[in-house]
Amino acid sequence: MAIDYEKALAIIQKVAGKCSYGRDGPIETLPLLESLGRVAAKDHVSPISTPPKDTSAMDGYAISSAATVGASAEKPAVFVIKGTIAAGDQPIKLPNELKDGAFPCVEIMTGAQFPQSTSDTPFDACVKIED
Repeated sequence: MAIDYEKALAIIQKVAGKCSYGRDGPIETLPLLESLGRVAAKDHVSPISTPPKDTSAMDGYAISSAATVGASAEKPAVFVIKGTIAAGDQPIKLPNELKDGAFPCVEIMTGAQFPQSTSDTPFDACVKIED
């Protein structure tokens, strides 16, 4: 059964008003194993990056974004696959330069490190496998 907006909003505000956590409510110190279902009173930030290297968030092809500048349906950027990197593999090292009308790209799996460019242009983008 539907209720109107004002009634729904009043219910939400009433319930939210009873909540007391965070900066406006009491703050408790608990052992970590007893904190399930609780809300942290402050932000916690890691001093290290995890993972420590740039990795792909999806399966796809690692390319240089600079190679796509000016590309269009009429004038596409052309790439040739030079290898494959899976998660946990050492990144491939190769020059990222136009050769025979095509730029290099590397098939890359989720969690894999981006290839290392031996030239000035980095591999800095991933085209999803679906694209």
